[in-house]
This record gives sequence, structure tokens and C-alpha cells, in this order.
Amino acid sequence: MNDIRRQFRAAAVLMLIILPVGITGFVIIEKLSILEATWLVIITLTTIGYGNITAQTELGRIFTLGLVLTGLGGIGFLLSSSFALLFSPEAMARRRQRRIRRKILSLSNHYIICGMGEMVDKTIGYILRGAQIRRQQYEESRYKPIDRILTVLLGPAEKSRLPRLRALLRRLFMLCLRRFATHTTLLDLLVVVTSDADYADRLHSAGLFVVEGDPTDDDTLLAAGLHRSQALMVMLSQDTDSLLTVLTARNLHPTLYISAAAIEEDLKVKITRAGANIVLAPYEEAAQFLNSATLRPAVNDYFSQMLFDQQINYQITQLELREDSPWIGGRLNDLQLRSRFDAGIIGIWRDDSNFVYAPSGTRILSEDEILLAVAPGLMIPRLRNDCHPNRYDERRFSDMQHLVPSRELKRLDETLNLRESAAAIDSMAKHFVICGTDHIIQSAVRFLDPSRP
Repeated sequence: MNDIRRQFRAAAVLMLIILPVGITGFVIIEKLSILEATWLVIITLTTIGYGNITAQTELGRIFTLGLVLTGLGGIGFLLSSSFALLFSPEAMARRRQRRIRRKILSLSNHYIICGMGEMVDKTIGYILRGAQIRRQQYEESRYKPIDRILTVLLGPAEKSRLPRLRALLRRLFMLCLRRFATHTTLLDLLVVVTSDADYADRLHSAGLFVVEGDPTDDDTLLAAGLHRSQALMVMLSQDTDSLLTVLTARNLHPTLYISAAAIEEDLKVKITRAGANIVLAPYEEAAQFLNSATLRPAVNDYFSQMLFDQQINYQITQLELREDSPWIGGRLNDLQLRSRFDAGIIGIWRDDSNFVYAPSGTRILSEDEILLAVAPGLMIPRLRNDCHPNRYDERRFSDMQHLVPSRELKRLDETLNLRESAAAIDSMAKHFVICGTDHIIQSAVRFLDPSRP
């Protein structure tokens, strides 16, 4: 990029020399006025050549030939360097970065992801699928009134008298809806910070907001709008980098909600002490899900679908009881959530960071509690609006910090040698077998609890 700029500056300087020399030469040789000399230089270099003013002397014609040769070369050099400056990949990338930074400046209460690789890809892929599903659900909900009118006029869709007309009207409605209606999804509130240029380009091509830079650097996080964001997810390949990123973000934004991924148990605790609200170990989470899927498959499938399967209708959401919520002081039964929203409350997070599991309908709701509700996806916005009509975008529980205690490897009451182990295994029936090595099997064994049914 610097070479292109140097070429452009050289071409501009060359033209700034050629033009005054040409004008001065015609004034001296052809005895023209400054305006006539300027006119002659311009039409000569642009090859217009009106012919109303021309060089009349032999010396003037020789001077014109030299001006044409040098001037056309200078103009060509200027045009080529200008084109390279405006349309080179580096220039287009810089303009794209400026556009993205302007858009990021308009964001508030957004989410920032720091990292790269498979974990970030999975996270973005999950958000992307969710955004597509939410957009489809939104479009279908907006189309339902039109569909009812068409059913009255043309009959049911499967028995419609004019199926092609009905399909055409549907396409036109969806086209207008996508063109003029605005529907914000989580994907529109996501900024990715990565230090890998190729990975940043790939995310750019997918339509994501990306800031290329070191996530441990203050300026990089500020460029991602850290001061206006509501949450930060740190998923770096090195735990030490995650620790520095969390520390930097916490110093810049004391109330920001920060989640992080860590591999090593020791650094997991240190990242939490550095300011992360919650730190998850991917191997430990995978091990716990494997244990649950093996020992309690129905329970595992239920919560996996509710939390991660975005195709199903019902989802789990959280409802915060702010100071002006009309639900405060009322009983759960009085809210009539089942009849009004087809929703139910499965738990309540209290302000002392403890949970109330399966609360009864007679429980009175208090301020600063968070309700965990199961509801249809399309009902969740209405449910939130009913919980707090004065909408809040910021997260209130940013000071909640989940300190995960380390788990020691459980030991049996007695130690068996190989022969005794083989004999014990031969006597077993309907038992469980764990196969594996390294982090996952260590975590799976660590999180097994023999006392739990």
C-alpha cells in the first residue's frame, strides 16, 4: 500500500511540473496569453484538439511534441496509480474496515467474541442458524394475516382455486418484507475480534462485523465498542492470552459480563480471579454431557433440545424482574403464563446467586430475581414485554461471578492389582465402559459421582 501511495505522489508531482512548464513554454514561444496557453496545454494533453489555437512556429510544434510525449506518459502514470490506490485489494480492505468501524460505532449493547478457530466457528454457526430460523419465524408470523385473507378469498392452500396466484402473492409479500421491514437478530449485534487476517477476511465475506487486531490490546477492544457492549466472550487458543484479554477488558469496562473458555484447570481459576464472570473448560463440558447422555439420556436430550436445538418450537429464556416490573409482589399462578403465553417457569435465580427449582404456583415474586421460563420462540418477545414494559437492553447481573470449584479425581476405597481388576470386571453386568485418553476421559472420570442416582 505504501508503494502505491509513493507512485501516486510521484505521478502528481510530475503533472504539477508538466503543466506549468507547458503553459510557460507556449507563453514564451507562441506569444500566447496565460488563458490561451492553458487552454492549449489542456486540449493537447487530453487529445481533444479543437484546432482553434495551435502552435504556429516550428519551435512551438517541436515543444508540443515533447509536451505530448511527456504529458501523456504522466497522465497515464497518474491514472494507473490512482486506479491502484482506489481499487487495490489493500485499499478496498481499508475502506471496508472504515465502513465496519462506522457501523460498530452505531452499535450498543452488543456482543463481542475474541478468538478464532473451530470453537468460534461453531459459535458463529449456531448464531447464524438461529438468526435464519428467527427471520423465517418472523416472516411467517407477518404473513399469517395475509394468508388468512387469501384463505377466505381463494380457499385453503391445499385446495386453492388459483395456486399460482397465491404463490406469487406470497413471494411478493416476502420480497417487500425483506426490503422494507427491519428485523434485528443476534447476528446483527455481534462483533468478532481476531488477530488472523485470513480468518478476518473469511468472516467479512460472511457479512459479520470483524475487528482485526490483538484482543489483548486496549485499542483493539475499544475499536470493537467495548464500552458500549453488554457481554464479551473470550475463546483464544492460549489460556495466557485469554487471561490477558479478560484482565484488559475488565480494566476498561468494570461492569461488563465476561465469559471465557480455558483448557488448564489452574489458569481457569486465575482467569476467574482476573475478572471473568464465568469460565468454562470445553473438555470438562464435553465430559459432563457425555456422562449425562450415557447415564440419563432422556434428561440430556430434553435440555440439549431446549438449549441448543433451534428447530424446535419451545426455548428457555430468562426474565429479569426489575424495580418497575408489574410481576413483582404477585404469585406465579396469578400471571397465568400457561394460558396467555403457553409458557412455564422451571426455576428462579435469586439475588443471593442460589436457585429455586420447580417453584410452586403460590410463590411470591421479588425484585432482582430472574425467572427461567420455557415458552414458544414467537411468544418470548411478548413474554419479556409483559415482564418489563419499559424495555431494558443492558444486563443487570454483570456482577454475578461463578467460581467453579476444582474437582479432584475420585478414588476407590481399595486399590486392585491387574488380576483382581480382571476378576472384578468379569463379575460385572450392565455396567458402563469409558474409552479414551487425555483431557476428556480425565474430566469424565472426575465428574462422575457414585453417590448420585
